[in-house]
Amino acid sequence: MRQLISELKRRNIFRVSGVYVVVSWIIIQIAVAVEAPLSLPGWTDTMVIILLALGLPITMVFTWAFEITPEGLRRTRIVEDDALNARLRITDGLLAVLIVALIGVSAAPYLAHWNNSDLEPTTRSPSIAVLPFVDMSPDKDQEYFSDGISEEILNVLAKTPGLQVAARTSSFAFKGQDQDIRKIGETLDVAHVLEGSIRKFGDRIRITAQLIRADNGYHLWSETYDRSLADIFALQDEISGQILSAMEVHLLGQKPASRSNQNLEAYDLYLRGKHLQSKRTKENLLAAVPFFKEAVALAPDFAEGHAALALNYMLLRRGTGNYGEFTNAQARNLAMPHYEKARQLAPELPEAHALSNFLGNTPQEVLAGLDRAIELNPNYAEALVWRSSYKINHVNFSEGLRDLEKAREIDPLSLLINTNTVLLNANFGNLGNAKRAAQTLASIAPNSPLTGQSQVIVNMMEGNFSKALLIAINLERNGDSTLNTRAWLSIFLSGLGFYSADLVSDEENEIRLYWQASERWSFGHIEAAATFSKKIQETHADDPFSIIQYAGLLNLQGRQEEARKLLEPMIASGNQKTVPPCMPDLQIVLVELQLEKELIQTGRLCGPRFDTRRANLSWEVLQRGFAYFAIRGEVDKAVALLEGSVKKGAPMLFGDMRKALPYIADDPRVKPLLKTLDQRASQLRKTLLSELQVSAPEVHAQILLAAASE
Repeated sequence: MRQLISELKRRNIFRVSGVYVVVSWIIIQIAVAVEAPLSLPGWTDTMVIILLALGLPITMVFTWAFEITPEGLRRTRIVEDDALNARLRITDGLLAVLIVALIGVSAAPYLAHWNNSDLEPTTRSPSIAVLPFVDMSPDKDQEYFSDGISEEILNVLAKTPGLQVAARTSSFAFKGQDQDIRKIGETLDVAHVLEGSIRKFGDRIRITAQLIRADNGYHLWSETYDRSLADIFALQDEISGQILSAMEVHLLGQKPASRSNQNLEAYDLYLRGKHLQSKRTKENLLAAVPFFKEAVALAPDFAEGHAALALNYMLLRRGTGNYGEFTNAQARNLAMPHYEKARQLAPELPEAHALSNFLGNTPQEVLAGLDRAIELNPNYAEALVWRSSYKINHVNFSEGLRDLEKAREIDPLSLLINTNTVLLNANFGNLGNAKRAAQTLASIAPNSPLTGQSQVIVNMMEGNFSKALLIAINLERNGDSTLNTRAWLSIFLSGLGFYSADLVSDEENEIRLYWQASERWSFGHIEAAATFSKKIQETHADDPFSIIQYAGLLNLQGRQEEARKLLEPMIASGNQKTVPPCMPDLQIVLVELQLEKELIQTGRLCGPRFDTRRANLSWEVLQRGFAYFAIRGEVDKAVALLEGSVKKGAPMLFGDMRKALPYIADDPRVKPLLKTLDQRASQLRKTLLSELQVSAPEVHAQILLAAASE
């Protein structure tokens, strides 16, 4: 044994193995650090560890057989003592340097933490989360009031320059949970947490508030207030001011905006409405309307009440991201007077300016209103989400994504923000970010329909098509489908050749008619498509999506003048800019009717979006790019994107993309690509039907019936 150890030392096995382990550790630290920022797959660091582990025995065998000397690589047995000693000095020096580097890499996070945690309250920007105050009233019937007071204090703090405030959705996610303050601070990435309780009895109120450091759980400030309800407005500002003072945050000479309402009864009704509105369901939004209406009737100058009522009406529209049954025109007619009144009463109210997202008359007014709302309240996460969506569709994708990332920093537990993060990142190649957001959704709301929707999208983009379809079908079966989930299910089945547009809505409304027309168009049934689309025009003549769709179908029927007349009022008002600029229907209309100005405008937005040199696009987005360039006659770009989609494993040509085939199908490069996609779709169709026959026989029967219905 001694002889073996002596030989191992002579052949430098221990030294080289030490160097290898140190270098490997540093490489692993780098791999872990860059995985998320570079959107690398989640298994990247695991693969690095496995490869490095496999490399260790190989290195040891190589070291046994060879020596690295100043003269180069030589077999061990002929190495002279001088050369051996020189090599030992090189190895020892390298090992010493690497050990120092290893200590530095390993110790840096702990040194930084020690430096930041005890000497200073925090070295980052001041930040706080306001937890929902606990209702301590005798009958426990003042939850809406406790939540409302908490949110009002949060809103005052959120408008303070230089202070980062976690959004309501994320702060209130901890409601009713006995979570450690340090865990809450870590989850929301804030340095301070405000918690408290409210006890309301008669016309008196007792509020207890405590400001706590999130890193160690120590109290910075605590106070109890016994006041008359008549003092509630001044009390909210007083509490906010004392919090800022305790955090040593300076207001830079600014004072909180004066309140537009001092009517206690109206304020109580407003808080009841806001409590319901925050739940974001059709039933709760409908129930909130009478509270807001009564509040502004009692206090006509209550700007916040008018803004809340206007938002409520717009959320009660039909369609993706909304919750009700109003048409867009009906909702606008109900909301517009309150939007205008709120802006007139309180020109500096962020919530009033943010309503331009729904009620702005021009694209410029929409963006200006959102910009102003975020300027007035930099922590307004919902306005950042709205601006993100607008910029992604109409300004610049990268700018829109930055707004979404900022919103997620403010509101990391928001269902809406994480859902949007999944969708955008999955489409534009950042599958790692999409999966992380989907995991967040699964952890905070495992039973939410939005969580199910995100699982469908992630599996679809990963190529797990059978799993995605079965998840979507189970969501539908359990009544947990969102409109987006239904849309994805319909598009997917349509791409396999099934008539599935009826899945989008259970009712015969304009949404279902739009999808039915679009599906028939993609299958080449122009007359049937026009029949469905015309029905929408009879009841919703102001809808820009259906106007563009029907104009495109009229053009295909040779009725160009009718199509042009239909489009002229919308083009003159600029409302076509509310439609995603790259969608095939719009591009077909612009090309066929030779609307050059609009072609140039949409080209500035869409061209960069489909540039594969700038983004790792998903196969689905590559197909959208194929359709866009094919319709515009840029054949080489279209073919390149279709080839990319096939290489990335596209299972079919999605329905909407088939609308572009008349512009390019005769190109000899396209035919073999379409043949490959058709073969994949045929095989997937057989596989899915087989699986559904076992796992969901009733759905299997419905799909077969749909396939044979036309």
